[in-house]
Amino acid sequence: MPFNKIEMADKFRLLLTAISVAAILLYQPSAYSAEPGSDYPWIRTQPSSLTLDQCKLAMKHDSNFWWSNGKCHIKFIRYAAGVAIEPIQAIENPSIGRNRGEILSYITQYRPHEDLYCEKGGYCWPSKKIKLLGSILTGPLSEYKLGDESDNWQSVGSTCELILADKINITKFEATELFNRCH
Repeated sequence: MPFNKIEMADKFRLLLTAISVAAILLYQPSAYSAEPGSDYPWIRTQPSSLTLDQCKLAMKHDSNFWWSNGKCHIKFIRYAAGVAIEPIQAIENPSIGRNRGEILSYITQYRPHEDLYCEKGGYCWPSKKIKLLGSILTGPLSEYKLGDESDNWQSVGSTCELILADKINITKFEATELFNRCH
């Protein structure tokens, strides 16, 4: 049976493609730890607890980080953002409202018992009518919690990784200012 050059070339391309895909899927940069969830330590760790290498990785993704005096620092808090998916009224003052598509840029809290997102220094809004953009609930706060221990709320925050991962929704809702300061 004679060799068909076209058939052999197709098999060779298929083999190269399979090897390339396997290499991409198995590649893990040596700068990252092999522990689950440790790819982005600056998401779960206070900046001052990061090593120099971890801080350098954070600086590559988010210009809010910098290294000084032997510690990693963050320039400012990146508040969560959301978009009103239908008209909403503030719980504290129903005459204050947001139209469908308006961006809420300073969300800091989620109050699970009341099902509300609250803005820093602002109002609280029904969470079912808000879609978070590049933001997540970060869990109950500990010693950094404001107020007394009877407060029952969770922190809501964002990172450049979350913002960049939600690029489609952020662009769809025209909230592209969220990309500022992210690399």
